[in-house]
Amino acid sequence: VMLEALPINPNGKVDAKALPLLANLKAASEAEVEKLPPTATEEAVTALWKDILGVKSVGLDDDFFALGGHSLMGMKLFSRIQRTLGVTLPLGRLFRAPTIRQLARAIDEEKEAATPPETDASAPGSEPVEPSVHRGGIHLIEDDEIPKETAPSESFVAAPTTVAIQPKGDELPIFAVHGGDGGILFYGNLASRLGEERPFYAFEAPALTAEGPVPEESVETTAARYLSEMRKVRPEGPYILCGYSFGGVVAFEMACQLVRQGGEVALLGLFDTENPAAEARRLSMTERVAANWNDRSRANAGVIEKVGALGKRVGSGLAYRLFFEAEYAVAKALPPAKGSGWLKQVQLRQAHERAMEAYLPPKYPGKLTLFRAIMGHDKFDVGYEYGWDSVVQGGIDVIDIPGNHVSVFHKENIDGVSEAFRKALSGVES
Repeated sequence: VMLEALPINPNGKVDAKALPLLANLKAASEAEVEKLPPTATEEAVTALWKDILGVKSVGLDDDFFALGGHSLMGMKLFSRIQRTLGVTLPLGRLFRAPTIRQLARAIDEEKEAATPPETDASAPGSEPVEPSVHRGGIHLIEDDEIPKETAPSESFVAAPTTVAIQPKGDELPIFAVHGGDGGILFYGNLASRLGEERPFYAFEAPALTAEGPVPEESVETTAARYLSEMRKVRPEGPYILCGYSFGGVVAFEMACQLVRQGGEVALLGLFDTENPAAEARRLSMTERVAANWNDRSRANAGVIEKVGALGKRVGSGLAYRLFFEAEYAVAKALPPAKGSGWLKQVQLRQAHERAMEAYLPPKYPGKLTLFRAIMGHDKFDVGYEYGWDSVVQGGIDVIDIPGNHVSVFHKENIDGVSEAFRKALSGVES
């Protein structure tokens, strides 16, 4: 319901008694919309939801996440939308359009935006306008030119992908960086558990849904771009930065750049993120086993407990390594992915791993909070503080969280992770 002005009472103030009537009008208007037959786009999206979510029936206003949707399903859904409907949307759009009706509307708007306007070919300067790859995404920020010293390759145009997962509240907002595969849907459950008083923003990798091959980009370049986007949401600090896996490395570099520029970091939180330059990455297998055995988190454990822990780690690490090596072998045999989907996700993860291998973390004068998965998974045992003690000068708080590196944000572990994050946030002033 569109009003030219709010209702005013004789005293010149907003007439609160009239507002419920307006709410009733709005509800009646929405009810009329619900009676309309589904559009062709809504029918197409409904069919995709049924197939991907494995449900027999679904309403136009049912919530994707409430029906059991998660990040992998979201990736599959958007890949299918791209193939069948010819529309590319950032995965983060699901937070703003989690229903069939909303998502179908977003698809239709993207199609309309991507259609060049009719022009008089004889008129001077009447070249057709090229639509932006990310034009239909959740871009809270206007697209700005990236500084030349931090810009990626010319064949790749990075558009802002700041997603407002939870924009409400007056507390200090959280800015989270995507994981290795570029997606941010897994942060949704964490944001919802932190409450509506804590705004939660996340950076989705623009390459995840962009056309063209995955670019090679350094950690420093990625961090500089996200810093620029963050300042458009919140120009002044202090800032809360966090990231998972590769995103933790980027968040660390963002904090380093912020401090060098005179900014203030209220909290730097890394979710199960190792220092990519940790000494342990150069250890032999025998040395890694010895490091695991002497892990100070099990200093008081008996021999049987230590043997059990070592066995779990070796088993978990071997399974994890075999899975990803098989996945990478398949991806390596295929040409570069052009659109979204599984292949783009894998190739993006590979590019991020190469960026981490080339990154040398500088000294950081501030404090770091490390959320450490209690079930080790990696072939490297980088020690209790994951190797960050060699570069962090302001101290490290280690907080254990349930699960292993892959499962920390899974449904069975998210309550424990949320509680750990709340504990870290309790010492941060809003």
